[in-house]
Amino acid sequence: MIEHGSMDLNEKIAVSKKMKEFIKDINDVFGILLEDPKDWFKGKGTSLPIPQEEIERLIEERRKARMEKNFKRADEIRDYLKSLGIILEDRIDGKTVWRLER
Repeated sequence: MIEHGSMDLNEKIAVSKKMKEFIKDINDVFGILLEDPKDWFKGKGTSLPIPQEEIERLIEERRKARMEKNFKRADEIRDYLKSLGIILEDRIDGKTVWRLER
């Protein structure tokens, strides 16, 4: 949009201000652009269905169940959290992260 040399400094400043206003307007509608994505996905500012400590405890219990090849228990924990709107994502590095279903 702004090519080097195609606009003078004042024009670039004006476009920059318009873009900032546009981003602010988008944030006013959706309320997510100025938040840290990790906070947004974890539901910061919203109430969780169970305490975060309980979520982390269940994730650890699920991790142990998977290591013991108790996949039935691991699936029960995953399904329980999903019923509360908490989505688990198993990463390649072995970690499990969670987010609220949006």
